[in-house]
Amino acid sequence: MKLSTTSKPDISNMSLDDIIKSEKPKRKISKKKGKAPTQPSDVDYEKFSDEQIRAELKKRGMPVKGSRVKLVARLKHCVRQAWEQYNKQMKKGTQTQAKKKTKLTAEQRQKITEENEANRLAKLKRKLENKKKAEAMHEELEAKRKAKKAEKAKRKLEHEKRMAEARERKRQKREATEAKRAKMEDEQKVQKEARQSCEAFAHFDIKLFSQQIQKKLDPKKQKITNISYDFSKKGFVIKFKEPKHVEMVTKGATMKKPTTTKFSLSTYVLPAPLESHCVFFLAPTALNHPNKAAADKWLSDQGASALPELDKLQLWFDSALSTFATCGKIINVFRERGFMIVHFSDSACVDKFNKKYADKSFNGVPFVFLRTGTPTKRHRNLCDKEFPRPQKKGKK
Repeated sequence: MKLSTTSKPDISNMSLDDIIKSEKPKRKISKKKGKAPTQPSDVDYEKFSDEQIRAELKKRGMPVKGSRVKLVARLKHCVRQAWEQYNKQMKKGTQTQAKKKTKLTAEQRQKITEENEANRLAKLKRKLENKKKAEAMHEELEAKRKAKKAEKAKRKLEHEKRMAEARERKRQKREATEAKRAKMEDEQKVQKEARQSCEAFAHFDIKLFSQQIQKKLDPKKQKITNISYDFSKKGFVIKFKEPKHVEMVTKGATMKKPTTTKFSLSTYVLPAPLESHCVFFLAPTALNHPNKAAADKWLSDQGASALPELDKLQLWFDSALSTFATCGKIINVFRERGFMIVHFSDSACVDKFNKKYADKSFNGVPFVFLRTGTPTKRHRNLCDKEFPRPQKKGKK
């Protein structure tokens, strides 16, 4: 029974199931399996009175209190649940019918078996084809990988070859540079020795000269307190005890008519050191000498630990004169650029020194940076690089 849109239906003697059945529209049965009918959406619940809605809710065990909106919502919920149960039963019945199978004949079973076997063989064939394709693809990728690896190895060999060639060119260039430098140094040594053969060394001791001034002007040592050499004034600064002593020495002296004094002073003249006649090594008193402790011990044994630096150096000069005299005649021993230089009379003495003292020591101190010739700035830099000088401590 379908609800009319003009008058309210009489549902006093109808249950909710009757209402649902009466509301169910006549629809064509869908040929698609597994699709149940859905609930209609054209029901007008506003046409039901509140008493009718409460009666139906009471039958369903639902609450009957509340506003009309809540009552209508509960009734819709009940209708929706009923439809869901109905659709579920319809679906279950359809599945039950689908499960019923008709008995196949022998020909049908044979046909199905042949189709299954054909499908199995086709599947096996596709599997083999896919396997062959995968193997072919794998072989292709492996070939590409090997080709790429071979190309990389080839590039690596070419790179190593280029690097070896570059190193060889660098080595040849370095050897050529070293040969050129050695040749230049040999030429410079010849030129240097030619210049040195034309030079001589005249010794002048400022300290001895100041003593002569003291002896000449103040023989009793009662007037002068100090005498020092001033390089900017190119002369000695003499400090007297009283102004009258200055007036006595400089009485009437002017630039045009200065007071003159004669001194008896002697000096010695030596030939300049020649490259082929000299050997040099790092002075034992140098701060960067690796065996300075042994040098200080030797000075301590000589009782010279408290002496000034120049006096300590003079002890090493005197010791060198007596020690190296076994190699030949020694012209001079002096210090230059931090090295101690021994000047022999000829080159044969140098060869004898190198053979005798190359692997030995000097007063318990091993020879460091032993070379033939006279030291240059390059020798100083190389020695400082090999044996760095200690850094000076800054003021706090």
